[in-house]
Amino acid sequence: MAVAIRFAHNDDRQALNDVMRHASLAVETGEVLRRLEEEPAHLQVDPALIANGNVVLAEADGVVIGFASFVIAGNDHAELEGMFITPAYWRRGIATDLFLAVEQELVRRQITVIRVVAGDSAVPFYRSVGFVIVGEEQTPLGPVVPMMEKALLFE
Repeated sequence: MAVAIRFAHNDDRQALNDVMRHASLAVETGEVLRRLEEEPAHLQVDPALIANGNVVLAEADGVVIGFASFVIAGNDHAELEGMFITPAYWRRGIATDLFLAVEQELVRRQITVIRVVAGDSAVPFYRSVGFVIVGEEQTPLGPVVPMMEKALLFE
C-alpha cells in the first residue's frame, strides 16, 4: 500500500472529520464516549487549521486515512492538536510518517518545542517519537491525561 503525505485542503474537511470520528469512537469509553456521541462538535477539524497549513494528511489510493494537526502556540512553541488514523490502518507506521511530516514543517517554521496532551493509550507512541511526560492536563471532555513535550532540533 502506497501512502502519500500532504497538506490538507478545505475540500478534505469532511474526510478529516470522518477519520477523527472513527478513530475516536474506536478508543474512547465511558463518559468520554458518551460525550463524543452527544456533542459531535468535538469531532470536527477547525477549518482555520486547514487554512493556515496546520493539517497534514495521509491518503492511500486517494482516500484520506489519517491526519495530524497542530497549533502554533507562541514564537517557538507548537501543540499537536490531534492525530487520528482510521482504525483499519493502525500499526502500519502512518502515525509516525504523519508526525515526521509535522516535525519537519515545525522545524521549517523555526519552532523549537512541540507539546501534546496524550491519551493514556497514545503515550507509548509519543514516547517512541521522542516525547517525554512533563505534567498532566485536564481535557475538555474531563479526563486528566499526560502532557508530553519534545524539543525539535535544527540541522
